[in-house]
Amino acid sequence: MKRRDVFQKSLDNQWCIQLWTKHPDKGAYAGVVTHLKKAFMALEREDNFAWDGTHLFPYHSLKSVRDKEVAACHNAIIRQNGTLERLAPLSWLSDCDTLFDVVTQLKERDIWPAVEVLFDKGTKDALYIGPITRVTKTHFFLWCYDAAGEWEKEYRLTYKEIFRLEIDGAYLRHFNAYMRGKARPSERAE
Repeated sequence: MKRRDVFQKSLDNQWCIQLWTKHPDKGAYAGVVTHLKKAFMALEREDNFAWDGTHLFPYHSLKSVRDKEVAACHNAIIRQNGTLERLAPLSWLSDCDTLFDVVTQLKERDIWPAVEVLFDKGTKDALYIGPITRVTKTHFFLWCYDAAGEWEKEYRLTYKEIFRLEIDGAYLRHFNAYMRGKARPSERAE
């Protein structure tokens, strides 16, 4: 079955699949496809039979997909334990065809994403987390914080650099809630 057909099956049947990416660490993701758009696909990530955020992948980030016997068992479990009933795709993604559309919506909705980029010909990666501050047709700016909970700076990222964009995973929800309470350097009283 072709990759696009497997994605469509996942979307139509709320069928959990496994994706392998072109990430240097051979990253894999399990989940249900919630949107197939012109420039990206959205996957509601499944981890230990629970949903853990929406991940958007430009098609160039994807290497292969698996939907075999293991997937059948996995899908039987998420149907039996009620996980599938809790699937809640982001409805506003239906109006987005490009990553520019997505980033614009994230800024308007004040949703802080994680944006992963690959550089050095795909051998290194960086993860940026924080609020989107400005959006243009070719790039956007993200005011990032680091893993130690300190504000870094505003980074300029282009849409073509995006390897993966994550929205609302458990890690992001908790860390973003913490960082929303810490003023950015530009917001501190002088």
